[in-house]
Amino acid sequence: MIAGDALYFVSSLLTGCAVAMGVDVALPIWDGLLRKRVGKLEETLIALGFDTSPLTLLLRLWCVALFTIPPAVWFGLKLGFVALPVAFVVWHSPMWIATVIIKKRKRLMRDQMIPLCVSLANSARSGLSLPQAMEEALGETRFPLRREVERIVSDYRRGRSIEEAIRDAQQRLKLDHFNVFASVILTCFESGSNYCFALDKMSQALMENQRLERKLESETAAGRSVVHILSAFPSVFLAMFWFLSPDMVTLLLWKPWGQVMIVVAACVNYAGVKVALKCMNVRI
Repeated sequence: MIAGDALYFVSSLLTGCAVAMGVDVALPIWDGLLRKRVGKLEETLIALGFDTSPLTLLLRLWCVALFTIPPAVWFGLKLGFVALPVAFVVWHSPMWIATVIIKKRKRLMRDQMIPLCVSLANSARSGLSLPQAMEEALGETRFPLRREVERIVSDYRRGRSIEEAIRDAQQRLKLDHFNVFASVILTCFESGSNYCFALDKMSQALMENQRLERKLESETAAGRSVVHILSAFPSVFLAMFWFLSPDMVTLLLWKPWGQVMIVVAACVNYAGVKVALKCMNVRI
């Protein structure tokens, strides 16, 4: 009996060691495959100053959700056809979340470009050079744009020219407003003209552009709210009918043709929301 228990313990220990070694070898490969799902968005997140260290854990949790939620809907709730749109939402959720985060960060950096240009123009007007003006602007610049200004100043202190440091930041960030800023600065340096006047004009242009974009957002905010409210109506109606006639809704959910109708309605609803939001996404 004791020998059998010892043999069982040794076999369990060896099995655990083999599983641990297999996981240790396969996990980095699996993490690499998961990161391909995010693709170039990870590079954009890093360029915009995001800490991507939790990304591996988040992708693992997403993978667990991908292999548990759709099967639970299919086999647990017996909603085979409904599991397809659920799997579609779970599959695309990392891209959607990353896109929203990147969009908000770019908008924040766009708004921070205006006070930066004003500060640099005022410092240049007082006789400071561009590197000195950027050092002075650090105290008035907030994160995340402050991080980029600090990096430009740090590159300059390490012996690189200010033009090279700005050009590297331009290639790294790939922001429209920063591209305009870098182009103005580099053009002024190449032509030998005063960048103070150019920064004044650029800050005014950015302020006008920001004003127009915010006006468009406020004008279309009510329309977006209506679209989101209307998109929730089918689910609300289904819940109301559940309280009024549970047998009818149960028949709709657990019959194949009823599930097909729900999936078709969800697809039409999703397409309608996408088209409506696309129509209201006016670009300046």
